[in-house]
Amino acid sequence: MMAAPVRIVLSGPESSGKSTLAAALAAAFRLPVADEYARVHLAAGLPYPDSPAALAALARDHLAWQRRHVPADAPAGILDTDLLNYHIWADVAFGLVPDEITRGLAAERHHVHLLCAPDLPWQPDPLREFPDPVRRRELHRRHARELDARGNRVFMIGGTGESRLEAATRAVAEILG
Repeated sequence: MMAAPVRIVLSGPESSGKSTLAAALAAAFRLPVADEYARVHLAAGLPYPDSPAALAALARDHLAWQRRHVPADAPAGILDTDLLNYHIWADVAFGLVPDEITRGLAAERHHVHLLCAPDLPWQPDPLREFPDPVRRRELHRRHARELDARGNRVFMIGGTGESRLEAATRAVAEILG
């Protein structure tokens, strides 16, 4: 019997080092990587989702982006966020999570999360919204609660510089066995 594919997901609040780690880990382990689609979308000048329906459409595009960059037949891959990010985003921004995102999140199997702590200095970016460290810690706790409630396997990643990369590298090595 063939082993299920493993998707290593970088999770956590904005400006917690997810994209940097995703790129470094993909290179170190020679794995396909899907960058954070919302960032790609917004950086291209496409509209910011202003409703739950618009966010659900962005989530659909996110899934298509992931399939394009981490093919279904790849035994392992790195994802810079998954639908958990959209679930939390919808709830925080609109107080409502579209059923499509909820169903999609429930269907995301074989995801192992590296939950990045917000212990890095805030990096200003026109696509980021929450520079307040208290708010970033709240969002981190929200990610942790959601992952725990879903029974996801989670590795906590913190620290700065090389120690952060080493912690993430150890976690990926353990995941890949």
